[in-house]
Amino acid sequence: MRRSTFLLLAAMVLGKCPLFGQIPPSPRVFDAIIRNSSSGGTQCLIFSDNGTSTYPSRFNWGTGPFCGFPGGLPGLMANRQAVWKFVPLTADQYIITNDSGAGGQRCLIFGDNGTSPNPERYNWGPGPFCGFPGGKDALLANRQAVWRLIPMGGNQYVITNASGTGVERCLIFGNNGTGASPERYNWGPGAFCGFPGGKDALLANRQAIWTIEALDHTYASWTLRTILNNSNQIAAVSFPISAGGTVGTNNLLARGDAAVVVPGQGPIVFLDKGHNTQCTRPYWGVSVSYKNQTWGFFYDDNGTVDLTINPDGTIQLVAGAGGQVIPGNGAPQCYQ
Repeated sequence: MRRSTFLLLAAMVLGKCPLFGQIPPSPRVFDAIIRNSSSGGTQCLIFSDNGTSTYPSRFNWGTGPFCGFPGGLPGLMANRQAVWKFVPLTADQYIITNDSGAGGQRCLIFGDNGTSPNPERYNWGPGPFCGFPGGKDALLANRQAVWRLIPMGGNQYVITNASGTGVERCLIFGNNGTGASPERYNWGPGAFCGFPGGKDALLANRQAIWTIEALDHTYASWTLRTILNNSNQIAAVSFPISAGGTVGTNNLLARGDAAVVVPGQGPIVFLDKGHNTQCTRPYWGVSVSYKNQTWGFFYDDNGTVDLTINPDGTIQLVAGAGGQVIPGNGAPQCYQ
């Protein structure tokens, strides 16, 4: 029987967070803060009045990270006013939702068949894709809830929407950045919203520049601490590389997903789910699948899990302190 333990490689590849604020590649669903600084200081896009306002606006509760919200990330996530969920539809198009106030998770749209001047929240019914009749393809054709992210460098983006006129227009704060709620605008035809001077001038102007700071995989980390291989095969750790992507030894830490491959048995797949519980603790989650079985690994801000591969090909997962492993990817037992 071959017995080996993989320690360093697993710690290098699995569970460490990527650079601050960077959004994960499609098709990853993620929560984020959206910020804009065209009015002077940088402020978070929120639904004010405890989440009940019709239109989004900018606000910070104080200084510091997480919009200065008292209680930091746990407080912000519980409050929900400044938390936006991005659900990919294509490589660069998303549904953007917010669930603060009453009404649950609702999509940010331009109402009145895309002609309203300011975005608001709406669902056409229950179910995925904002409950839109006809599903994803129909939603993409309708455009009201479809947002395109155009990278401008780092975690800065232009956000566009093409409903109403069918022309992509940039989401901006009008009146030279002092407007109360965002609206759509292009300064002219062409790239970068047709802004005179192009990309650099648009970045300096700030009206159409949005900083999107992902909350998933950013403020917590998990580690597959040990892999004890009691099978008669050599197990290996692998991780995905997106089409056209490059991975070097200097960014192995930036892997949120990975698999442990056992020849003849198949991969044990770990998918980081970020914030996927309603618990205060444990707050973060990872989905684990192997053959026809699934588990949920839930953990606090820094979690560990140990994997044992048995001689018969079955596996065992044991969470470290502050974590839980639940067969069937069920709900965690909340505490604190």
